[in-house]
Amino acid sequence: MDNGYFKVRAFKNEPGLGYNPTGAAKDELLRTIAEMRSGIVDIPLIIGGKEYRTGNTKDCIVPHDKNKVIGRYHEAGETEIKLAIKAANDAKKAWAEMPYDHRMLVFLKAARLASTTWRARLNAATMLCQSKTFYQADIDAACELIDFYNMNCKALCDIYDMQPAPALDSMNKTDYKPLDGFVFAVTPFNFTAIASNLPSAPAIAGNTVVWKPASSTVYAGYVIMKLWQEAGLPDGVINFIPGNARQISGFVLDDEHLAGIHFTGSTAVFNSFYKKIGENIDRYHCYPRIVGETGGKNVPPLPADIFHKAAGKRSKKSWSKKPQPSKWAAPKSSILLSALLLTKRPLIKSKATSTVLKHPPMPKFSAAAAAMTHKASSLNRQLSFQKTYTAKP
Repeated sequence: MDNGYFKVRAFKNEPGLGYNPTGAAKDELLRTIAEMRSGIVDIPLIIGGKEYRTGNTKDCIVPHDKNKVIGRYHEAGETEIKLAIKAANDAKKAWAEMPYDHRMLVFLKAARLASTTWRARLNAATMLCQSKTFYQADIDAACELIDFYNMNCKALCDIYDMQPAPALDSMNKTDYKPLDGFVFAVTPFNFTAIASNLPSAPAIAGNTVVWKPASSTVYAGYVIMKLWQEAGLPDGVINFIPGNARQISGFVLDDEHLAGIHFTGSTAVFNSFYKKIGENIDRYHCYPRIVGETGGKNVPPLPADIFHKAAGKRSKKSWSKKPQPSKWAAPKSSILLSALLLTKRPLIKSKATSTVLKHPPMPKFSAAAAAMTHKASSLNRQLSFQKTYTAKP
């Protein structure tokens, strides 16, 4: 009998460890960093739960020590890209039909593992791949990553709760289903949490995913993929294919089973996806959902006195040059928030856009819906994790 109603009823932010100058957590993190720096990890593609090595490899380097190689990843070619699409399609039916609470439990377990035994690995990989500090890595690769899993599971429950009111002579019910195909997740270099969220959010809702991680942070992406496998993610639900972005997107966007894009990156790349999908619209089995966050070109609004003071230090020649957007520029919300913090005065409107400026709101994360069936007993065994943080002996 299976008639219990499981629901994530509350969400709380994961607290940071702080990493005090001395302590078990700090010692474990330092040991993990040293271990990762001491070797070179061979990173395969993971397609349908199987590892593939193409022999076409690229180095994973440490940005603040650019000659230090900590890994080599295999790039996907045409064969592997098509295999990943097939694996996602083959896994779709069983994953979609799995009860929604069993799907959620995979990622709720991943959240607990990230909070405990996997925390040092995630943070160390983020520090080495993105040159972040202890604190920056922990609030990204641990706290925000964990929050995404927990919050998305609650969001799914909230969506399923949205049911139509009964009529006088009838009862009404809405069933939610995943998209009619696979989702293509393209993730950025700068946040481990976002790299984790873009493939996992559609998966929680019953979709299967082809995931192309950013080439400069494949190492951290591989750690995330192994975390999901440790948590019990069924084979084929998320398929990990690092490689040439243009080649991968070319094959994926031409596939008739494409049902969605989940993207964070540059405006130019996102526009090219949007355009290609429009050109291929008659080919698809459904209308692909396109969800993307872009940024990096926005100018921070400043009060006039600060603006003119800064401008006065620049030569006439430098102002005559057309500004070039930097690939390392912060997203719009980060720039606006930085401007607010640096000026230490309220900014009400930007004269250029007449847009009211506020601190970036917490985003609402939704999920689509519907339900690879794990038996309850095996899930209970998978969920027998430690709830409190302890350092490895």
